[in-house]
Amino acid sequence: MYSKYLKFLNKIVVSVNMKFLIDTFSWKKFDLLSKTNLFKVSNLYNWAEIFITHEVKAEIEHFKLKSCNFRATNILPIKNHKIFQDAKSLKFDQADAEILSNGNLNEDMCIISEDKPLLKFAIAYSINAIQVIDLFQVFNKLELLKNRELFQINRFLREKKNITKKKASNVKKWLSKH
Repeated sequence: MYSKYLKFLNKIVVSVNMKFLIDTFSWKKFDLLSKTNLFKVSNLYNWAEIFITHEVKAEIEHFKLKSCNFRATNILPIKNHKIFQDAKSLKFDQADAEILSNGNLNEDMCIISEDKPLLKFAIAYSINAIQVIDLFQVFNKLELLKNRELFQINRFLREKKNITKKKASNVKKWLSKH
């Protein structure tokens, strides 16, 4: 774990005890990056404490995703029932509602998601949430990931249309300043 505090993209604060609650589709991206040797998922576990929910675990098993190490991953139950019910009333699925219910447990926790409605909900409830590419920028800023590695990940995700052209461009601009 790292002892630096970062204000990152005016979205989150990453602290000494980085804790990431990761959704299913983000695990799919980690699988893709791992298969192409662009990122070792074991590093994720070395650098942070990793969380999922029971429903996310079920989805990971259903989709046969390989990057999640269940032995090293903390599995959380529904925590904030009000947020859970608010999310369900807005037609979020069980996995997303469970994730959101845990998002405001402490300010060291950050949700990693590619789900735009989930990210918007998180902003409305002051829950820390970012996309996978933002997470890699955090790792780069903490000097855990080299500029070249972030550039390659960014390019790969854009080629696969896993991030928008605008997002990829913003990462390239950000990299040119660091």
